[in-house]
Amino acid sequence: MRYLAGIDPVTGLAGSAVLCAAWTQWQSSRRDEPWAELISWILLPMLFKAITLPINRLDTEKVTESRRSPGPWLWLFAISIAARAVCEGEQGSNWLLPLSMPLLLVVEQYLGQDLSWPASFCSVFIFLISNTLLGTTSIALFGISTLIDFSFTRFALSITSAVASFTMYLTLLNKGSNRSRHIPHISIREVIEPLSLRVTLTLVVVLALKIFIFGCAVPQMLPAMTLGISKAFTWLFFIQTAHYTTWRIAVPITTFSILSTTDPYSQTWDINSFFVLLGSILFLAQIIGTVPKHPKTLWVLSLIPIIPYFLSLQAIMSSQHMARISFHNHQVHPVEEAIYAAQGELNSLIQRQSKTYTAARNEYKRRYGFEPPPGFEQWYEFAKTNQSPVIDDFDTIQRSITPLLKLSGREVLEAMSEVYSRPDSEVWSCEYSSQKAETKCSHPRRTFDRHISLLFNKLMKDVPSGIHSLRLLVNHFDEPRVLTPAKAIGNQLPDQVGQERNGDKSSSQIWDMISQNCNFQDLESNHSENWSTSPDIGLVRNHSQQVDICQHPEYQHIHGLLTNPVTFRPIEDPAPVLSTGSLSTMGDILIPSPAYLEEEFQYDEAQDTDWTSKYNKLYWAGSTSGGHANGSHWRAFHRHRFVNMIHNPARDQTYWYLQQQKNGLVERVPSSFLNRRLYNVAFTRVFQCDPSACHDQRAHFNVRPWAHKDEALGYRLAFDLDGNGISGRFYKLLASRSVPLKQTIMREWHDDRLVPWVHYIPVSQDMRELPELITYLTSTKSGQEQARKISEQGRDWYSKAFREVDMTIYIYLLLLELARLQDPTREGAGG
Repeated sequence: MRYLAGIDPVTGLAGSAVLCAAWTQWQSSRRDEPWAELISWILLPMLFKAITLPINRLDTEKVTESRRSPGPWLWLFAISIAARAVCEGEQGSNWLLPLSMPLLLVVEQYLGQDLSWPASFCSVFIFLISNTLLGTTSIALFGISTLIDFSFTRFALSITSAVASFTMYLTLLNKGSNRSRHIPHISIREVIEPLSLRVTLTLVVVLALKIFIFGCAVPQMLPAMTLGISKAFTWLFFIQTAHYTTWRIAVPITTFSILSTTDPYSQTWDINSFFVLLGSILFLAQIIGTVPKHPKTLWVLSLIPIIPYFLSLQAIMSSQHMARISFHNHQVHPVEEAIYAAQGELNSLIQRQSKTYTAARNEYKRRYGFEPPPGFEQWYEFAKTNQSPVIDDFDTIQRSITPLLKLSGREVLEAMSEVYSRPDSEVWSCEYSSQKAETKCSHPRRTFDRHISLLFNKLMKDVPSGIHSLRLLVNHFDEPRVLTPAKAIGNQLPDQVGQERNGDKSSSQIWDMISQNCNFQDLESNHSENWSTSPDIGLVRNHSQQVDICQHPEYQHIHGLLTNPVTFRPIEDPAPVLSTGSLSTMGDILIPSPAYLEEEFQYDEAQDTDWTSKYNKLYWAGSTSGGHANGSHWRAFHRHRFVNMIHNPARDQTYWYLQQQKNGLVERVPSSFLNRRLYNVAFTRVFQCDPSACHDQRAHFNVRPWAHKDEALGYRLAFDLDGNGISGRFYKLLASRSVPLKQTIMREWHDDRLVPWVHYIPVSQDMRELPELITYLTSTKSGQEQARKISEQGRDWYSKAFREVDMTIYIYLLLLELARLQDPTREGAGG
C-alpha cells in the first residue's frame, strides 16, 4: 500500500475505508445486496493474502487472544452478517444503524477503555460528538431522523439490521479487561478463513431460503460482482482501520457513506437535502473524532456530499430561470395555446345544448338517425327542472346502445340470460322496479355487490315512475368485459349467441383480442389539428384520440391492463353489460362508478386548503394496482412507469424541455435533469403480484407508509391515473381547489361533458411532456396562474355538471334506452 506512505497510516486507512464504503453505497442495489455480501466474503481471504499492512504491537496480543476464540462466536458473527445483508436487501432498512455508536461506546467504557481529552476547542467538539454518550446519542438521533422512512415492515427490518450490526461489531471490540473474560476477542485477521467459510455458508443458506420462498432471484452478474469486490475492499479497510482505532468507527463510516451518496436531486424537500448534507458532515466529524490525533486531512472527504449538493442547487435554479425567461416578450407557451383552444370547446358545448323539448328531440334524431326512446319528454323535463347543463351530448350512451338495436328485443333478452347463466360469468343480475324505484342485485356465488344496488337506489329514488321494470347486467370487475365488435353485431347468427370463444384471460396479454378490429395500416402520424405554434412536447391535444387504442399500438407495451390484467374474462355475446369504464374498442355500456358515492372518495371541504396555502408540487401516492405482476414486465405497467420516471429513471433517461435559444427561438432540448423537488410521488402498497414479483418491487421501490386519503388536497397539482380500471379519486380532485392531472386510456360516462385543459390537465401515456409541463405550472408566473384558473374552472364545473342529480339524469336516460332495447315486441333494426 505504497500510496499511504506519505501520510499518517491510520489516517490513510480511515480515508480509504470511507472512500470504499461510499463507493460501495453509491453502486449498491437491494436486489444484489446479499449476493454481493457473499462474493465479498469469498474474496476477503484472498485480499488478506495479497495485501499486507504493518501490524503494531496490539496485533500480537490479539493473536494470542483470538486463538482461543470459540467457534460459536464466529457463527454469531456470520449470522449477524447474513441478517444485516437480508434486511438491507429487502427495503434498504438501516436507518437505526446510528444507535449502534452510543451502545458500543457504553460497552467500551464498561470494558475500561480510556479516552484522552484533546487540547483545542475544535477538537473538543469533535471529541464530544464522537466519544461521549450524550454526543454520540445526539448525533445518532439526528441521523435517524434524517434517514427515517417509517413503515411497520421497514421498522422491523431496521431493528433487525441494527441489532445484527451491533452484535457483529460487539464480537470484534477489543476486550482487554477482566470483565470480558467470558467473551473472547476475535481478531478477524487471524480467523479470516474459518470466519469467511461460516459467513459464506450462512449466506448460501439464507439465499437458498429466499429463492425457495420468493422464487428465483438471480442477480445481475456484473453489477453484483463489482459490488462484491467493492464490499470486500471496504471490509479490508474496516478491519485494518479498526486495528488502530476501534470497531465503533465502522458505524459513522457506514452512516456517512449512506448520507453522502444520497442523491440530492432525488429529495422531495429542500430541507431534507440540507439535513442529509449536515448529517454527512456530522458523521464525518465522528469519524475524525474516532481516529487518533483527529486528522484534519479527512475533512477533504466532505466534498463527497458538498459538491453534489451545490450542483443540485445550481441545476434547480438554472431550470427555474430558464423556464421563466423562455416564454417572455409575449411568447405563448403550448399549455396556454391548449387552454385557449379548449375554452372554445367548452363554450360550444354549453351554447349548443337544446333549450326546448322539440329542439332536444330533433337534435336526438339528427345525431342518431331514429326517434328518442319512450319517456324521453318526461326525462327532458326532469333534466331541465334540475338545471342540467348537458341535454344533447350523451354520445357515450349511444356508442354502446345503438349497435345492439340491430338485434330484436327478444334476442337481447336471450343474450342476457345466456351470459348470466354461464359458469363464472361474474356479472350481477339487477332487477329495477320503477314503481318502488328500487334495484336488487343477485349473483350465483357472491353476496357483496360492490355498492351497485346502492348506486341505482340512491340515484333513482326521486325519478318519476315512467320506466318499465327491467333487468340489468352489471360487470363485477374493474376491468371492462364486452368484446363484441360493434360493426359485427348485425351479422351475428342466432346460434352464435352465447358461445364463448375466449376463456379467462386474466394475467395474460390481451392486446390481439381487443385490437382485432383495428386497422393499424391506415394509422396516420397526426390525427388532430395542430393548434400549437411551438415545438411539440407531447401535450394531449385530443382526448378521444388519446384513449383510442386503435391509434396507439404502443399502448400494448406500456399499460398494465393491456400487458397483464389482474382479471379479464371477455364476453363476446351481444348483450348489454354495464361497466364503470371501458376501452375504445369494447362494447361495455358505461355507468358512473359506485366508488364516486363511497365515503372514502367523497370530497371534504374541511380537508381542503386555499390555493396559496398548498404545496407548489405534484402529488400522487397509491398502490401498485393496474396489472398482475408475475415476472419482470411490471416495469412497463403505467403506475410503475410513472413512479420510476420520478425516482428510478434509467441511466440514459432523457427529459425534454422548451428553452429559448440564442437566436431567440424556443426549441425542444433534451436533458438528463429532472427537478424532483417538484414531485411528491410514491407507492404505499405493493400487491397484485406473485411472491417473487412482490419481493422485487419492494426492493426496487421505496415504498412509503400509508397516506391519508385527502393528502393530495394539500398540493396544487394532484396526479390521477388508472388502476385496474377507472380511478375512484378523480371526482374528489375535480371538486377540490387543486388541479387534477389525469392520465387514462379508459372511457367513462362523463367524457361528453368534461373538457381537458379547462376542467383538468390531460397527460399522455408516455408522459414525455410531464417534465416541461410541471416546470411550467410550478416555476413560472403564467403557469401558476393557468393552473389556478383550471382549478377554479374544474371546481365550478363539478358543482354544475357532476352533482348526484347529474348522474341521475344520465342513468335515467340510460334506463330509458335499455327499456326500449329489451322490449320483447321490438324488431331488430338490422332485419
